[in-house]
Amino acid sequence: MDELYILGCLFLVFALVVAPVLAVIGFNRSTAARQEIARLRQRIEALEQRGVAEKAPEPVQTAAPVETPAPVPEAVTAPVDPWRPEPPVTEAEPAPVPAAKRPSAFGGILSSLTRWFMQGNPLAKLGIVLLFLGLSFLLRYTVEHSLFPLELRLAATALFAMVLLAVGWRLRHRQRIYALILQGGATGVLYLTVFGAFRLWQMLPMTLAFALLVVICAASVGLAVLQKALSLAMLASLGGYLAPLLLSTGGGSFVALFSFYLLLSIGILAISIWQHWRELNLLGLLFTFGVGGVWGLSDYQPEDYAICQLFLIANTLIFGVFSVALSLRAQEKGKQIIDGALLFAPPLIGFGMQYGMTSHWTYGPALSALGYGAFYLSLAFLALRRYPSVGRPLIMAALAIGGGFATLAIPLALSARWTAMAWALEGLGILWLGVQQQQRRMSYSGTALLVLALGSAIWAQMDGVTSLSLLLIFAVLSLCWLAAAWLWQKIAQPGSWALLAGGLLFWLVALLGASQLFLKQELSVLAGVMALTAASAWGWRQAAARLAWRELDASKWLLWPVMLLMVLYQIWQQQILAAGWANLAWAIALPAALMLLRRDEDKLLPRISMGLHLSLVWMILLAIAAELYWFARSLPWGMAAWGSGIAMAIGGGVIMALSAAVRRRGWPFRVWPALYACLAAIPVVVALVVLLVVTNLQDGVVYQQTWLPLVNPLEEGAAFALLGLVVFYREVDRYYPASLAQSRPWPAVVLMALGFWWLNGALLRALAWYGEVAWNWESLWHSRLIQTTFALFWMLCALVVMIRATRHASRQQWLGGAALLGVVMLKLMLVDSAGGGGLARAVAFIGVAILVLIVGYFSPLPPKAGEEK
Repeated sequence: MDELYILGCLFLVFALVVAPVLAVIGFNRSTAARQEIARLRQRIEALEQRGVAEKAPEPVQTAAPVETPAPVPEAVTAPVDPWRPEPPVTEAEPAPVPAAKRPSAFGGILSSLTRWFMQGNPLAKLGIVLLFLGLSFLLRYTVEHSLFPLELRLAATALFAMVLLAVGWRLRHRQRIYALILQGGATGVLYLTVFGAFRLWQMLPMTLAFALLVVICAASVGLAVLQKALSLAMLASLGGYLAPLLLSTGGGSFVALFSFYLLLSIGILAISIWQHWRELNLLGLLFTFGVGGVWGLSDYQPEDYAICQLFLIANTLIFGVFSVALSLRAQEKGKQIIDGALLFAPPLIGFGMQYGMTSHWTYGPALSALGYGAFYLSLAFLALRRYPSVGRPLIMAALAIGGGFATLAIPLALSARWTAMAWALEGLGILWLGVQQQQRRMSYSGTALLVLALGSAIWAQMDGVTSLSLLLIFAVLSLCWLAAAWLWQKIAQPGSWALLAGGLLFWLVALLGASQLFLKQELSVLAGVMALTAASAWGWRQAAARLAWRELDASKWLLWPVMLLMVLYQIWQQQILAAGWANLAWAIALPAALMLLRRDEDKLLPRISMGLHLSLVWMILLAIAAELYWFARSLPWGMAAWGSGIAMAIGGGVIMALSAAVRRRGWPFRVWPALYACLAAIPVVVALVVLLVVTNLQDGVVYQQTWLPLVNPLEEGAAFALLGLVVFYREVDRYYPASLAQSRPWPAVVLMALGFWWLNGALLRALAWYGEVAWNWESLWHSRLIQTTFALFWMLCALVVMIRATRHASRQQWLGGAALLGVVMLKLMLVDSAGGGGLARAVAFIGVAILVLIVGYFSPLPPKAGEEK
């Protein structure tokens, strides 16, 4: 797990810190190149226009007016249309010379080597490489089969190399490329001969062998520099690097191999002093670190640490520092190029080797990363003093590498929780420095480190932390992210908003840790978080006023979602009033919320202010509804009427209480009167409609109590509910008359339908109680008493409606009453007469007939609008 953590941290540091810096450098360079091209195009266009103007003939002035022929239309210069393409130029113009393509900072090693091989004479290069390999194999074969004396074989090989070198030198003027290839191959053969004599057969003492290798290396360097020949340098170096590999039998000391490679690397560095060849440096980097890495994976032992450490430091300096510095010096002013492969590959690969060598120590990798970081930060300081303007890319890259390694040292030495806090503080410091110096790349690096700190904190949570650790980690994260959000206001507002949101979220997590530190039960912990959030909201408010930070001031309204989560959690746990001491948090949160609304609602947009008022009221109503539901469910058998009646009575009472409070114009009801009188009561209205429809199917009887019509819990609750709906209708008519006018008459029809529905239920309950009819569907349907009474009642209702319609000349009301009368007639024919004769059926028909006659006399059909009476 630790290895995965360390590798993940290493990847994230260099992916989020180093890579963005280089990406920004590349983007800035491409932007500068595009601007330079645009300026050159403008100058070319200006010169072309100037040339056209100079070629235009001047008008000839005469002393007397002389008639001149009309000008030729083709000679007139048409105005330039900037939206159309320029006409083709008739004169032949030289083709523009394409600008030399700069090597990419991220150019691959293999692509550079392939490009070198394909240039010039690739066949000659391939031939000399094959010749080198053939000589190596021939030499090994003669050794294995003892064909010739060893001294003769070595002398013949060396003589052949010298002849090849002499031929190449003689041909340097006539066939330059071919001659350079021969010289490079000869140098590689000499490397092969000397190294084999020393390493394989111990025919040369170490001092003499090393001296000969130095002479060969110096000679190859001199030949390459004198002739400015990259091919010679590449072939000579390639032969030198391949010689020990081809002659190796798997045994021997690694010190000789690495010493030889170090000598070759010094030769490449010496060449870079006079001529900087990127391909040559990449070749040395590839062989040195590649061969060293392969050897280390299989043969490294802890006792080899000192020697390996010296070689690693030397090669890192040669390829990662001196080569980059020489390439910087070699560039022309204003055209400096920092090779990304040489700058970043040696420290990254080298640290991988360093980690493998020091992993068996407790703080070995951490000290190694710290050493790398200190070295590259010192390098940045020296480059700043030596090359203050030209070396700016090198300085920024060295700062990125040094900061990355210093950052990586933290997780290698500390646990994830301490790493998170250290990275957060370090990232904030880097961000502050970047803002102060107006360095965007440094600011991005600091922000990336803050994100890494969050990742480390989440990693720490996966292993489990104590409440105190949770409090400390996320409190530090929150404060750092909030400070970063404040700094990012000078860079980009979206970044500031994202950091602010993260900082506030982390603060809530820290409050959770603080609450867990003192409280144990989940409900109490959440209550503590809500109380601390209420206190934090006032702290955010004060800090925002001091800093004039509007976004932070808006964060105090986060108290609302926290309260909503608390309400929902209490409902899920079925503990509102039963929560006990946990409800003391509401004594802090609700007054704090009301005070925030009272003092700061004028600064809000109207819709936001309405939403805050409305959500607060609905949270309270939700808590009341949940408590009523639990109360009704907990009633014993036979007490359902009390639960339904109390629920409807309280719903109607809430609507009437809101209406009365709005009329008294106390705060907060005077701020948004329409909201509290109408919008806030909508959930209550919906609940009352559902209750009036559903609870009307109950018998209304309370166990061991006498049922009385209109004087029982169910009927009283329904009366309050209907009265509340009427009050709500009047308030809507008062504050939203236009909306109500568009929907008329349907709201009034719904109210009357609910009243009629409930009157039918009350009548049914009375008939069932006094007629001793069982309260089930079959008994109620087959009761003659109930069927007859309902027929007469509906006819009476139809009569009242139709008479009222006639008095008010309302044709629609009369038709509604007539529809009800038609329902009664269908009921008499299909239901009341279905069971055969009987006094009840006769009475029903006679009663209905008499009522119909009365209706026909007192309430004839009103005329249509516009008709005369």
